[in-house]
Amino acid sequence: MKRFTGTECVRQGMYFNIRRCLLVSAGEGERLPGTEHNTYRRVPQSLFFILGPLFGLVFIIFLPVLGFVFFGILLVQKLALALHAAKSASVRVLSPVWEPLLAFFHRGSHKEPRMRKKQDTLSSEEDVWLKKTKKRLNSTEDEDNS
Repeated sequence: MKRFTGTECVRQGMYFNIRRCLLVSAGEGERLPGTEHNTYRRVPQSLFFILGPLFGLVFIIFLPVLGFVFFGILLVQKLALALHAAKSASVRVLSPVWEPLLAFFHRGSHKEPRMRKKQDTLSSEEDVWLKKTKKRLNSTEDEDNS
């Protein structure tokens, strides 16, 4: 096969650039794309008559196989992701909540935090209502006891 360079005028046919894996169709008297550093080789038409049906056969046979392979890969990836999430969730549930650094900083103060009384949190209106309700309940309990 004869070598041709980019920007060279060529006859009608198919030309292949090996470095760029580029197949170019050129008409009569057209220039090949690229610079003078790009080299092309002319591909004989008889080669297309042999390789064309062969590539079609490979495409027909292996396209469904590739579909099944990619579907299997997708399923395995989704299953691995689900198992990883389940493993992470189980480790969070089963692991203790002990934090050594916080335990170190809190070792001097063993006092429980002071709990707020309910009366501290009540507003004055709620406090009045609570007192009235307690009075009424106490009076009904006294009547029931007598």
